[in-house]
Amino acid sequence: MVVLGCVLLLGGLIALLAGALDLRWRRRVRTDGVAVFARIVDRPLGPEDSPDGYRPILAFTTEDGRPMEVFSPRRVQGEAVLVHYDPADPAQVVVFGSRGRADVAFVVAGVVACVGAVVGMVLAP
Repeated sequence: MVVLGCVLLLGGLIALLAGALDLRWRRRVRTDGVAVFARIVDRPLGPEDSPDGYRPILAFTTEDGRPMEVFSPRRVQGEAVLVHYDPADPAQVVVFGSRGRADVAFVVAGVVACVGAVVGMVLAP
């Protein structure tokens, strides 16, 4: 039982750390990044793409005039969205209004796993 608890604790700590680091990165890009409007455009399917797969891209121009195209989490083609990008790496984008629900889920799952592991190890006979 102790081995299972240690494995659960380790997995929980990893999930907690991954979620917390990504939430911190999102906050940093939102506060320190550059805000621009991007347009969601259709991406032509390449030979390696599945014919039924559709993945739009966000197209925007950086402050210094470089055109950028990154995968879009949203799927409404033609929609203009506010994005924040990291000036050091403009391909790192946070869409305004995205909450990072997966990151929060990782943090919550990590906390639950850690608490469950500790309680299980303490109460184990």
